[in-house]
Amino acid sequence: VHIASAMENWGLVTYSVLYAIYCNTTADDNDISDTLLYISEGVTHENAHMWFGNLLTCDWWDEAWLNEAFATLLSYFAMAETIPDVFDWEAYTLLNSMKSLDLDSVSAVMPLSGNGVVLADETFTAFTSTIYRRGSLVLLMMKDFLGEDIF
Repeated sequence: VHIASAMENWGLVTYSVLYAIYCNTTADDNDISDTLLYISEGVTHENAHMWFGNLLTCDWWDEAWLNEAFATLLSYFAMAETIPDVFDWEAYTLLNSMKSLDLDSVSAVMPLSGNGVVLADETFTAFTSTIYRRGSLVLLMMKDFLGEDIF
């Protein structure tokens, strides 16, 4: 059973205690950076869902990748603006590309769109790390292709 560490709802975002407390007094700068990235990504991702997922949503769960991919990409945009000394676009792109290619290398890979969700009980199967990683990379390519103003 997967227990979410954060969840957006209509008008309310809930977080586990991991997101509630940040203390940068540890001796290891890498621990500080990793913790700050973890918290920042979670908070910005869930708040992005207030738009992509709550106010603007897809017709059915087989297009859920759009909600998750936009929320993921917007969380990275926000981190690039708010903590540029910690967040590294090149590292993000490389890491997500490699992990996405690794996930895509198995024969049972899930497509982004039309993932076979027919019944509401099957919605959990749509939320794989593929839709977060590959989806945000697809949107990032669209942004680069269209240009930032149009995107």
